[in-house]
Formats: sequence, structure tokens, C-alpha cells
Amino acid sequence: ARIQIRAAHTTPLGMSAELYPPEVFNLGPSEFLSQKGVDVKKGLTNDEVETALKRDGKNVIPPPPKPFLARCCPCFCDDPVAAGFKNLLPEMVTVVRDGNEIKVEQASLVVNDVVKGRLGSKIPADIRIVECRNLECDISSLTGDSVPKEMSPDAFDGPLLESTNIVFFGCLVVDGSYTGVVIGTGQRTVLGEIAGLITNVRNTEIRGATPEDKKKCRELAESKVALVKEVASMEVLRLGRENKSLVMLARDEFLFTKESGIADGVEALLDRCRSNDIKVVLISQKGDSETKEAAIAAKLIKDSGKVFTATEIKTAMDQNSFSEMASSLVAVSGCTHTIGLSLLKAFQQNRGTVLYIGDNVNDLPALKASDVGVATNDSSDASKSAADVILIGTALSAGIGALLFDD
Repeated sequence: ARIQIRAAHTTPLGMSAELYPPEVFNLGPSEFLSQKGVDVKKGLTNDEVETALKRDGKNVIPPPPKPFLARCCPCFCDDPVAAGFKNLLPEMVTVVRDGNEIKVEQASLVVNDVVKGRLGSKIPADIRIVECRNLECDISSLTGDSVPKEMSPDAFDGPLLESTNIVFFGCLVVDGSYTGVVIGTGQRTVLGEIAGLITNVRNTEIRGATPEDKKKCRELAESKVALVKEVASMEVLRLGRENKSLVMLARDEFLFTKESGIADGVEALLDRCRSNDIKVVLISQKGDSETKEAAIAAKLIKDSGKVFTATEIKTAMDQNSFSEMASSLVAVSGCTHTIGLSLLKAFQQNRGTVLYIGDNVNDLPALKASDVGVATNDSSDASKSAADVILIGTALSAGIGALLFDD
């Protein structure tokens, strides 16, 4: 039995994958504008804006309820999780309306608004790029990618979060300029979707920790390996190992480096996890072939190990057949935050105890819902607040190894 149980209300599976139809990003700019009926030189009329505001509401993301904020450790009420959202949102935005470029409050943006932005501006909604010049965006708040992303108005064929012609609410323009069309506002954006998932996560009461657990927490802190915020996490992990019910979900960026492939010490850590019956599942936003290559490099594909797509995971959950694929599942490609959260909950129902490693806004729902959520020293303040454990050393493999094993 788990000492700590985290649960979340039912959420539509794969929501971000279905948030926008494929034609939003797989059409060229001219075809997209024609389909939407948007003229970038004229923009919307004031009457059209008023109608859209009455229909969809303001372009805002409501803060999580105060009980949730009180449970976390700044933004809506001096809480880092809430601050992680508020600090992402711009205040004034340049738009084209009635043929004129004007400044408006970001809260007044509506779908089909024509927006212009440049170096230093925050993205005020989910926007399809139709024109740009040397445009690069920092999307690390959503995906954890450390390198700015080069954007283009051209058609894109691939996962939504990897799209090169869509910029997401809360991200930052670090170079160039753009003209784009709003495709989603407020809670009907990727960032709003994540905020909604966090709001629905609830924590249940956990039991106290043993003297051994407290001793290990002190040792981890003194050796500058990890800061354990929830001491009872040690007992959760220990029981998970003893019951052979422990699952570790980790995004591919934690196991690999862009320069040299698999990170130092990761292969040894994964081998030790396997020998101790700890199931490791790689979750990736990348496509199927790239995810398979990563799983092979990490030597996760052995015997009956398989890589499944997010669509296959969703279908299995819809058909209540996830337990049949769980034993062979070693990696998931095209894994959005909603699929990741659903995968986590499915493993909790089938295996019992889930350790989740995450470091950005995209990971917040899973960090809160996992039995033990782990962030790193380089994670966002919001992720650190949501996590039970913060790794403060430089090597992720050493930190996870110290958490999982006693020697």
C-alpha cells in the first residue's frame, strides 16, 4: 500500500493534441489565412471583438484556488506555482483592428485577432505565425528546451508542441519579429490547459516519516545531493521497492544531452533500476522514430520492451486495456502533458507507486499528482514548489540513485 496517494479528477485524454485541428499548423500561411477568413492588414472589427469576448470571455487564466496555493510553498498570492503563470503573461499587446495598429490589454485578445510582436515581448495567447523575420522563441517554460526555437510561417507536420509555426501563451521572443493570428485564448490555450490540470489535482494526507527516513534526508542535504521537502517520500520509495511496484517516469531531456547523447551515469542507473525491478519509462514529445532511437540508446528496449505512441496509449486507456501493455511499455512518443498525467495515473492504478521527474510548467500537473515528484536545481520555481524532492547536485543520475538506493 502507498503511504502517499496523489489523485486528480478525470481529464480528457490527449487534450492538447486535440486542442487545435491539424490544419492550424499543417497549412501554409496563405491557406491558413484563407481558411480562417483573416486579413492581416485589416484585422478584426470592434464589433467582431465584442462578439468574441461575449462568447469566449477574457484572455485570462484564473488562479488556482487558495486551498491549493496554501499547500504549495510567487504570482496570484505569493505562491511560486501561481507566480510561474502570472510572470509568463504580458500586459499590453500590439494588434491590428479596423486596419489600424493599436495597443490593447492582453486580456482583451480574441480568436482571429492579428497580433504583432518582437524581441523581448511575451507571447499573449496561442498564436499561429503567418509572417516573421529571424524569429526565435524561448519555449523552455513549457518544454524545458534550453535552446531558443527557430520559428517559421511555413506548414509543419508533426506534434503540436514541436510546431515551428505556433507560439504559445507565456513564451518569450528572444530574437526577430512576427505577425500572427490568435488561435486560442485563456483556458483554451496549452498554458491554460496545464493550469486547469493543476487546479484539479488534490493531495491526500500522508503518514509521518521514520527516524531512518529523517536521517537519510539529513544526509542527502548535508552531502548536497538533494533537498527532501516531504520526508515521507523516503518511506514511499522504500515500500515501492520492497513491493516491486515502483515506476520512474522521466522525460528524455533528463537522460540525454544534445552534445553527447546519453548523460553520464544514466546507463548505470537504468541497469541498477532494472536489477531492482524498478520500471523505467521514457516519455518524449518527439516523434516515434526519435523516441525509439533514444530508448535503444538507453538500452530500454530489451526482450519484450516496446515504444508506444501517445495515440496508442490513449486508445488503450479508452478501451480499459492499458494493463495489457504496461509490462512491455518502455517509452511513449508524442507525449503531451495530458497524456503524461493520464499515463501516471494509469500506472498508479496498475503498479502502485510512481516517481516523476520534471522541471518546467509542462510538468506541474504530473509533479503534483505523482507519489514522489522530483525537480532539479535548474527547474523553474513553480516546479520546485510542486515537487517533493529537489536534486541540488550536478549529476541527475547520482541524485536519483541516492534517492532510490541506500548505499
